[in-house]
Amino acid sequence: MHEEKKAEREAETNVRKDWRGAEETTKEAWRKVDGESPSDHLANLGDDVSKNVGNAADDVKQNLGNAGDDMAEARDRMEGKTTDETDDPTPDLPPATR
Repeated sequence: MHEEKKAEREAETNVRKDWRGAEETTKEAWRKVDGESPSDHLANLGDDVSKNVGNAADDVKQNLGNAGDDMAEARDRMEGKTTDETDDPTPDLPPATR
């Protein structure tokens, strides 16, 4: 279960990074249509900063989520829970009533 969450987080992060990259490339190409000016260079720099900050934030979010999953897995192992028990949506019910 935890591995599925990690893979989902990574896929989501990659989609966001790809989107930001495509958006930045499109903006830069559009600015070059009428020639280049100092304001175009400044706008491109701003786009680079925005993309990099967004990507860094996504990486932090992904790594924090993965760390939380790793801690939950370690806790489950220490408590002797199996994967089936940690994935069970009704862990408080006795086995006969599930």
